[in-house]
Amino acid sequence: MSWLRATTKLKLAPPAKVEKARALTFYERTMAEAEEKRLANLMIAPATEHVDSEPVAVPEPVAVPEPVAVPEPVAALEPVATPAAYGVVAPEPEPVATPEPVAAPEPVIASAPVVASEPEPAASAGEPIAEGARIVDKDSKAITDVNGDVVMYDHFVRKNTLYLVSTFHSSSDPALEVMLGDVRLSEVSFNEAEPVRYFMCPLPDSVSSSERRSFNVTINGVAYYITPEVVSERDTKYKLAVTTLFKNESAAMVKRFVSYYRGQGVEMFYLYYNGDAIPDSMPKLPGVVYLTWGYPYQIDSNEWNCVAQVTALTSFRLRYWDDCDWVAVVDIDEYVYNINESVRLVDYLSKKTESANAVCIQNFWASVPKLGGKISYSAQGMGWLERTKWIYNTAFRGHFSVYRPKGDGEPNKLFCEDLRLLHIINHFHPERRELIVEPVSKTENITLTRL
Repeated sequence: MSWLRATTKLKLAPPAKVEKARALTFYERTMAEAEEKRLANLMIAPATEHVDSEPVAVPEPVAVPEPVAVPEPVAALEPVATPAAYGVVAPEPEPVATPEPVAAPEPVIASAPVVASEPEPAASAGEPIAEGARIVDKDSKAITDVNGDVVMYDHFVRKNTLYLVSTFHSSSDPALEVMLGDVRLSEVSFNEAEPVRYFMCPLPDSVSSSERRSFNVTINGVAYYITPEVVSERDTKYKLAVTTLFKNESAAMVKRFVSYYRGQGVEMFYLYYNGDAIPDSMPKLPGVVYLTWGYPYQIDSNEWNCVAQVTALTSFRLRYWDDCDWVAVVDIDEYVYNINESVRLVDYLSKKTESANAVCIQNFWASVPKLGGKISYSAQGMGWLERTKWIYNTAFRGHFSVYRPKGDGEPNKLFCEDLRLLHIINHFHPERRELIVEPVSKTENITLTRL
């Protein structure tokens, strides 16, 4: 009981008093330590007296971790910001790898199709292909429209001038506008029977006159990409040349033709073949140039039905005219004969240079034995209005067709009585034999070879 009373008495002791004694001791000690630290940080001597104010506000020093937050050392993170640590410099190689300069050759790539089709390096030069342009085969003389119809029969460069040869099919043919870039080509034309028509444009001096180049031209708004042949010039002129268009004549007939005229002083033969490929049988002779000309000889439904022959003559006029002194425009079955047989044709013409630049010759129907020999011909010619042929001196700057000269410049004509155009009637036109009428004359020493 005494023990119980004592315990009870202990329990009944005022608890606040006990807790106050312990809390005071702990509090004072804690606060004293905190105060000492605070004063130490503030470099102030510690207070000797207890500050009896509930320094709950004292936690402000907790915000004082400014020194702690004063991690100026954070500046030490600057090295971390160095881009090298994260490979930020890696992009620098991009300028090195910047293949912009490598891509610079792309213009050359643009003209790659031309390079591929042209073995000579020179042909790689030229303009890139215009968008949507129709590419013209470099081996083709023709330029065709979207329907496959021929618009230009020949195109080439000579003396640094671009030429495109066309024609008229009727007096009502539409106009053609031909452009090279922003430059409109000049047109030379005679819209009449045996028409003449072509377009021309001098090229800039910066364009080489000897290298084959490519150009974008537009014809009535349609773009074409062409690589025209370059026709070179001769240093010396041929004294006398011959040009003609042929098709069905045999190799023997061509050989006979060349043999005869070579005896008359002809130095060069420009033979346009009216087909797509020169027959292998054609004689390969010095001074003979064959050109394929596979266009319709004539189109009967056209008002002007001549096609192949008139365009071939225009082509020759622009390609080779200036390489010659005199040019005879005759067919394979026509032979210019001087009644003074001792004087060759070239020598006869050389004496006429000052007095004439276009010599007109009458047609005389003629025949020759199959085995060759002298030529028989009608003593009476056909006159000066029908089937005449001409020999031109290149001092004449006009143009010409099958049977007569054309152009603004009237030639100084010579209607020659000394020369005969002996027109041999062959198996192609047997009905013409009746055209050889009496009296009949015959050459004395001039003969033709057998066929």
